[in-house]
Amino acid sequence: MPDTRGVTRPRIAPVIAASVVMLTAGAGTALAGTPGAACEARAVAFAAEDTGLFTWRLSRSLTYYASAKVQVRRTGDAGEFITLASTPVASAGTRTQQAGIGDPRLEAGAWDWRMFLTEWDGTTFSCDGPAFQVTRLPAPGIAFTGPGITGDGWRSIGDDQVVSVTPGPGDASVGATARVRFQYSGRWWSSTRSAPAEIPSREVTAVEAYRRTADGLTGATRTVALRRDSWALTRRWSISRVDSIAAWIAGFVISSKTMRRTGTFGLSTSDRCQAMASPSRSSSQ
Repeated sequence: MPDTRGVTRPRIAPVIAASVVMLTAGAGTALAGTPGAACEARAVAFAAEDTGLFTWRLSRSLTYYASAKVQVRRTGDAGEFITLASTPVASAGTRTQQAGIGDPRLEAGAWDWRMFLTEWDGTTFSCDGPAFQVTRLPAPGIAFTGPGITGDGWRSIGDDQVVSVTPGPGDASVGATARVRFQYSGRWWSSTRSAPAEIPSREVTAVEAYRRTADGLTGATRTVALRRDSWALTRRWSISRVDSIAAWIAGFVISSKTMRRTGTFGLSTSDRCQAMASPSRSSSQ
């Protein structure tokens, strides 16, 4: 058997361990972001009420999901973007992302938008889209018609009372529609409906109205409180109360006169006096 005391053995275990470390590091480097990932923001359309449809395209698939945000900023403004919607995305392709644009911060005027993506490791990239226009109609007028209701909202409870919505000053829009909703005594609001609309309940305490542009953007709202006209009811109650009191007094007077005239045991006062005097007259005769 050869003497191997002077031979250096190869260190296999450390080499394997080093290889594992290199593989792990290589995998980590490969997962760190998605170089070259890009997107293209294309168009904005409007659907339903205060809803924007933002169409954009991701050029290549991502290694992991990223957060894709629809962000807007007023044209010419250097301030921060407003995030309208966010959704996870990983695969390449064209998609349309829905976002609500009823945020009161989105005033009338031109707005820029972008898709802003943040990957799992914090890598971010974005693409700018074409500017779009926000239209906000001025607050409308509200009028009431029907039996028992005045134009400014004083009402006696009844049926066929209708609320109508008219364009406000400066509202020259074409194709706009009027919408109303009703507040009940419990302070909850109904869903919106087209105007003119009949007041649906005795418990309605307020009406809110606005006009919606042809492309689905809502304008400023106007709210009118409904006040119950209780004067007629109070008058009827007062009259009936006076009548009742008068009837009671009249009955009391009649009753008192009858008692004075009739006296005790159904005999008149003169009869009682004559009856009391009769024994003496009979005894003397």
